[in-house]
Amino acid sequence: MRRQREALQVAVALGYYDTPREATHADIAEELGCAPNTASDHLQNGEAKLVRAELAAFTSSL
Repeated sequence: MRRQREALQVAVALGYYDTPREATHADIAEELGCAPNTASDHLQNGEAKLVRAELAAFTSSL
């Protein structure tokens, strides 16, 4: 979970979520010191946790 959080923080800092996108998985991987596929996995797993948590919070507030 720590690496997922770190990957998300690096992605935000590098502009991965900006429009237009200013960073790639390779850029994030370089900052993390891992392979681009690993960075992609960290991002995908972290994003999934954020979406699930937000949906759970949204659903419980209805």
